[in-house]
Order: sequence, then C-alpha cells, then structure tokens
Amino acid sequence: KRLESVGQKSISTLVDITNYFTLALNRPLHVYDLKKLQGDIEVRRAKAGETLAALNGKSYTLDENITVIADSKNAVAIAGVIGGEATGCDENTTDVFLECAWFTPARVAAAGRALQILSDARYRFERGVDAGFVETGARLAVQMIMDLCGGEASELLVERTADALPAPRDVVIDTARINALGGTNFTAKECEETLTSLGFSVTNGKATVPSWRADVSHIADLAEEVLRVRGYHHIPSTPLPNSPLVASAVLTPLQKRIQQARRMLASRGLLEGYHWSMVSAAAATHFGGVADALTLQNPIHPDLSVMRPSIVPPLLSAWGINARRGAEALGLFEVGAVWNGTQIDEQKTVATAIRAGVMTPQGVHETARAVDAFDAKADALALLSLAGLSPNNITIDSKGAPNYYHPGRSAALLLGKVVVGYVGEIHPQTLTLMDVEAPVVGCEIFLENMPFAKAKGSARAALKVSEFQAVERDFAFVINRDLPAGDLLNALRRAEKNLLKDVRVFDLYEGKNMPEGKKSLAVRITLQSMAKTLEEAEIDAISKAIVEAAAKLGATLR
Repeated sequence: KRLESVGQKSISTLVDITNYFTLALNRPLHVYDLKKLQGDIEVRRAKAGETLAALNGKSYTLDENITVIADSKNAVAIAGVIGGEATGCDENTTDVFLECAWFTPARVAAAGRALQILSDARYRFERGVDAGFVETGARLAVQMIMDLCGGEASELLVERTADALPAPRDVVIDTARINALGGTNFTAKECEETLTSLGFSVTNGKATVPSWRADVSHIADLAEEVLRVRGYHHIPSTPLPNSPLVASAVLTPLQKRIQQARRMLASRGLLEGYHWSMVSAAAATHFGGVADALTLQNPIHPDLSVMRPSIVPPLLSAWGINARRGAEALGLFEVGAVWNGTQIDEQKTVATAIRAGVMTPQGVHETARAVDAFDAKADALALLSLAGLSPNNITIDSKGAPNYYHPGRSAALLLGKVVVGYVGEIHPQTLTLMDVEAPVVGCEIFLENMPFAKAKGSARAALKVSEFQAVERDFAFVINRDLPAGDLLNALRRAEKNLLKDVRVFDLYEGKNMPEGKKSLAVRITLQSMAKTLEEAEIDAISKAIVEAAAKLGATLR
C-alpha cells in the first residue's frame, strides 16, 4: 500500500523491498537469484562488445568505460543502473544474493547516458547516496526480507575498493562570511547550534559534513543551511539605490512583438502553454525533420531527444492530455523558438495556436458549432494585424502548407514571396501519431518574417479616414471547383490597388443548375477614394477591370 500510494506497482516481495528502500530511504538495492549466479561475484570494467539482457526487456552492448557486476562467466548487472534479466528473482527463487553498494556518481551517470537508461537507481546514484549507510542499509534490508519471507541470513560480506568512498569533509564555520552572504547578524553559537541540529559534527570551529549530505562542501552551503533553518525573515529588505548609470530597460522589436502576440492570442480565449524545446525523434521527423546536429547527445528523456522543428507537437500532446480529462472544448497557444538547423537564421520565433472541440456552445439564441479552419484563419489574421497586415496584403497558397496539415483544408500565408505562416486543419495521420482523436485546427505565424515598423519616434501616425462615401459592388463568378478562392481574391486585388479597400467572399453555391466541375463564388468589393466621391464612370471602369482579372483565371460572371 505504501508503494502504491506513490505510484509504484507491486511486483513481488523481494522487488517490493528493494523499491521500498530506494524510495523511502534513498538506499538502492538489488537482489539476485543465487542459484542463477555462476561462481564468484566481482565488480569490474565491462569487456568491449560484452552484452547484457536487462530487466527492462532490452539488450545492451557494453564497453570498457562501463562498470558491471559479474559472476565468473558473464556480466549480471550494470553497476548502479540496472540489473540483468538472467539472474533476476521470480516466484521460484529460494536463495537470494543481496547487493547493497555505493558507486562513484560520475561513472554511474556516464554509463546511464551512454546506454540511454533511466532508472530509479541511476537517478539516485548519480546524484550521490549516503556512503555511510551501506552496511546499515544492507542489515535493515536483510531483516525485512527475513521478517516477510522467512529463511536464514549469512554473514555480511564487505568489499571495498581502495579510496573509493568519499572522505569526510570539514568546512570552517566562518560566521562573518555566513552573515555577509545572507545579510544577517547571526552569532557563532547560533550557527553552530543550527548545524548541530542538522547532523553536522562541530569541533573547534569546524563542521564535519554528515555522509548523507553530498550537497554540502563550501561555506556558502553552510550559510544556506543556517538561513533555511533559522528563517529567511532574518534577511533585511533593503531597496537598491537609484543610479543614473543604470539605463532603462529597452525591449527589441521582436521582444515587443512576442509580448503582443501572447496578449493577442490570450485575448481571443486561448490558454498559454509552456513546453520543452525538445520533442521525440518520431515527432521531429513527422513535423519536417531537423539536422543531425540538433539531436541531443544527452537527452533528459527519450521523448525529448531532438530540438523541435514546430510547436504543434507539444500543443497537440497537451490538448490530448486535457481532452482525456474532459476538457475537450479548449484552445492552446505558445510563442517560442523552433529549429531547422544550427545557424542563427535557422532558429525562428513562432506564434502557434490550436483549437479543437466546440467553438460556440449550445445556447438559447444559437446552436453549437465545432471549430473549423476559418477559426484558425481568424487567429492567424489577428496575429498578422500586429504588423499592420490585412488580408489584402496576404497571398494564400492553398498547396504550400507542410504535410502535417490536411491537404485541401490548409494553406501557406505569403507576404510577397516570404512565408509568414501556415493555417488550416491538422492531418488525421498527425493526430493519430500524437494520440489525439478530435479534429484540430491551428496556425503558425513566423514573427520575424512579419515586417517591423521603422523607428519614427514614440508618436503614432495620424489616423487617415476618408470623408467620402464608400461604394460596394457584388459579383458572382462561375469558376472551376478546384480553384482556391484565395487565388481569385488575389487576382481581384491586383486589378485596382488604389481605390479597392476590401475584397471578401460572402457566398458559395455548388448546387442545382451549376455546370459539372464548377462552383459559384459571390464576392463583395469595397471602393473608396481619399480625395473625392467616386463617379459612376470610374466605378464601371473598375468593375470592368475586376471582371477581366477574374477572366484570366477562367472565371465568368454568373
């Protein structure tokens, strides 16, 4: 019950005892089936090419830099990391060999990193366990085995490698230095009493560090202990003096844009996430791939082994976790870095947002509506507006989105020939890879690819609003069904650059009386001059230019 209360599964009495000592007393142990061992036991360097089938079901090839526990024939465990499958205890075990050891932290860490093995034993040994608790820990473990399993115990066999155990450390109790570091006014007696209460042996102004405190080696560590126990309220609150030499903080244009992007997405009802900058190798490959140099040699976890080429993977994982807890109607975003190479210009700052579930909940005056790609497009356009960009400035390339987006339901957003973002529905195969069941839409905006305003002082530009009436005209074009609406809109915008203020689609028809392979797209254009009221002749001329521009794409007036 105690093991299960901390998330540890019960396996067998012997293994449970070793897990109990590991978790409760920071004393890793290992049990071998004595009948499966051949000859004497020794601690040695592994032989080049020597292999070990470990308890995690995997086989490892070892080298001379790895320390192993071995019998007279084979390696049976990797010291301080993991035991071997061949000598493991099972329900038929009647004779047990118990190992209780102390291993050099650096060697355990190096072996675990080289073999990519994460275990409770490695976690503790590489951070330092109590070297003075080896024999006592062994005796306590033997007593628990006898209490729960019965049997008899042999004499304790103790083997030591010369100078292997760390020597006791003495640190001079410099009271003045402790007070200088903390800004306090403790007496020497107060410092000594505090350290004594924590298990330090204090003699002649020196503190002998207890064996279980591998983290203490310097006067600063003693100062931390004294402050921690006696209370941080002893540290006086002293404001820093104002100095004319300290300049005011100045944010770069990109830093300002990052803050603006975060506020914009949060204001649109999205929740911000903070994730690791690494993803799994499988995710990195699926989301575009990265250079070999971006694969970490020492990852903190196998699923965090490659610098991320996109922020979509961690956002999808986070959404899936929340969805499995019932929070399905959820939108998430993150503004951070992605990597495509090792050069400076291959690291980009991207604002990424995803939505899934219900966009509009059921209400008295409205019906429930699921999110779609146009919700993601609205998020993308809101981000682009931070740089003063409008839909009229953006070219939509319906085939330019990466493969992890749904073809036909996604697009790349271009400013001229520069890709400023992607938007659309995430591909179902991508959702399956990331263990997400519901349809997801999202957008990625490259903040550095959006233009930055030129420095013109702190004053805002004057708002220019036309005093003359705007004119709207509607056109219904019959076009090929596979022609993206964005291509048509871009062609219409190029037909008149001065007076054309807005172009938008307001209706789509593909039903009865429509020729095979065709669709009708209704477009509303807005015309307005800053200098005068438009005359009918001017409007007719622009309308003619609009129709001619559409005709170049094969469109005809309905």
